[in-house]
Amino acid sequence: MGSRRACRLLLYQPLSYTYHPVVRDHRCLILRLKELAFTRVRYGYRRLTILLQREGWAVGKRLVYRLHRQENLLVRTKQRRKRAAQTRVPLAVATAANQRWSMDFMSERLENGRYFRILTDIDQFTRECPLLWADLSLTGLKVVVCLEQLAARRGLLRAITVDNGAEFCSRALGCPGLPA
Repeated sequence: MGSRRACRLLLYQPLSYTYHPVVRDHRCLILRLKELAFTRVRYGYRRLTILLQREGWAVGKRLVYRLHRQENLLVRTKQRRKRAAQTRVPLAVATAANQRWSMDFMSERLENGRYFRILTDIDQFTRECPLLWADLSLTGLKVVVCLEQLAARRGLLRAITVDNGAEFCSRALGCPGLPA
């Protein structure tokens, strides 16, 4: 059976059957790409493509990406500066009830897929939980209202311990990093 008839029976394009890929020699391009990558270590393949095109190379970003990956020319990440080590002050231990509370959010999922959050306060001395407030959306204003209601019921306390999360940074809570 001829190849044209076999291709027709298999619903295969005859040009795809007879296609022979053209192998191009990219050794000069690879050498130039390596030179640019080693002189400019923070440049990725896109910037290197632009530099090569400015030099007159007829290359596209896909070719440069393939050669970049083939030669393992990775962009070096910047080393993070180490901040000065801050000596942490140990937290004062609560010696009586209503002296120090821990406050945090927990989240859970409903059966329909929506998330809701729970604001929890725990007295560090008695280990009781004077506040559990669940809502679909707990804004800073709602947290302030909850804490004011709790202060009216139990009295003011000396300190509240929170984690470093972004949940407690809002204008309503008086976060010093935000404009009023």
